[in-house]
Amino acid sequence: PTTLVGCAEDQLVPLPLIEELSAALPISRGLHIINSIYGHDAFLKAPADIAPIIAQCLENAP
Repeated sequence: PTTLVGCAEDQLVPLPLIEELSAALPISRGLHIINSIYGHDAFLKAPADIAPIIAQCLENAP
């Protein structure tokens, strides 16, 4: 299973591409969309925004 995280302000990997990938995955745990002024770098500069999503993914891992 795959969990995707997209940033609405990401200009390197625009949200429509992440949505397309999510729809194409046979087993997906969903797409989580965050908002961040850091865009593509949100995972580096605002890890607290993404940490709960990753924690939930790990808690629900098989």
